[in-house]
Amino acid sequence: MTLENISVSRRKFVAGLTAIMGTSFVANYAGAIDAAVAYQSGARAKFFPTKQLEMVKLIGEIIIPQTKTPGAIAADVHGYIDYMVADFMTTKAQKKFLSGLEQLDAKADGFLKLSATAQQDFIAELDKKAYAKKVDKKKYEFYRSLKGWVTTGYFTSKAGMTEARTYNPLPGPLREVTRQEWLAFNGWA
Repeated sequence: MTLENISVSRRKFVAGLTAIMGTSFVANYAGAIDAAVAYQSGARAKFFPTKQLEMVKLIGEIIIPQTKTPGAIAADVHGYIDYMVADFMTTKAQKKFLSGLEQLDAKADGFLKLSATAQQDFIAELDKKAYAKKVDKKKYEFYRSLKGWVTTGYFTSKAGMTEARTYNPLPGPLREVTRQEWLAFNGWA
C-alpha cells in the first residue's frame, strides 16, 4: 500500500482523532464533530428559513472572508451550520439559535437591509465587544457560539483543511522523525 492509495476523509479523521484522545473536547464539541462527519456539502435549507440562512451565510463570510484562500461561503459553512442545527440540536436549542439570529437582526435594525460595508462594521463592532477583556459573556453568548460554529464548519471543510491550512495527508508514512524536523514542521525552529 502506498501513500497515494490511502484516503481518509478529513472529517472522519478529526472525529476519529478526538475519539482516540478522549479529552473534554469530545464532550464540549460532540455535536460539531457528529455534524462534520455526517454533513454532505450542498445541503440547503434543512432548518433555517431563507432570511436566516442568508444572515448566517453573510455573517460567516464576514468572519472568514475570501482572500487568497476561499471564504466561508465557498466552504459552504452556512450549509454546515444549517445541517448541524437541524440534525444535532434539540428543539429548545434550535429555538434559542433562531432567537439569537432574530435578536442580532433587530440589533442591526435589519441586518440584510444594511449595505455590505455597514454589515461588516456591525459584525466588527459586535466581535470587538464580544471578546473584550471585561465583558458580560452571557450578553454575547449567541454571537460567540455562532462564530464558533463558523470556524468549526470552515476548518473541517475541504477548503479550510487544504487551502487555508498547511495540508498534511494522513496517515503518512511511518518513520522516525528527528527533534529538529518536528520543530521545523511545527514552525518552532
